Amino acid sequence: MNCKYCQRVLPPSQPGGHRKREYCNDACKQAYYRSLRQQEPMKATDEELEQAKARIAELEQQVTHLKYLLDVEKWYHQDTQARGFKSWLRKQAPSSLSQKLLADALLPPRGSRAFYEAYLRKSKYSQEDIHEFKHLWLLMLLSQS
Repeated sequence: MNCKYCQRVLPPSQPGGHRKREYCNDACKQAYYRSLRQQEPMKATDEELEQAKARIAELEQQVTHLKYLLDVEKWYHQDTQARGFKSWLRKQAPSSLSQKLLADALLPPRGSRAFYEAYLRKSKYSQEDIHEFKHLWLLMLLSQS
């Protein structure tokens, strides 16, 4: 019989009930078990690999979506073009802010985002109204792209 680790021929076992030797010595026995432990973590099941691949694909989709949202935010903040916000707003589903803005005779039909935000602050619109305006402006940008 040969050693499980180094494959050397083992000496014959002693009579008297001693079980058969599997290793040359304790060093080979320890080295064999260490080699088994090193191999075990590397053995991933097919199911574990598929789960990991699915998780990676999910994370890649999240990264793509977050990049898109970041691009939209950059676009929003870099937008300086005068746009026909009131005419776009007339075509949208009515909301409390849209009705308020359309009824505001002093609000010009065209302007930049910064101009409208300054107007809303100066005219004492609430923070909630300004936040909703930002959302509406983003919707307008996305619908015009």
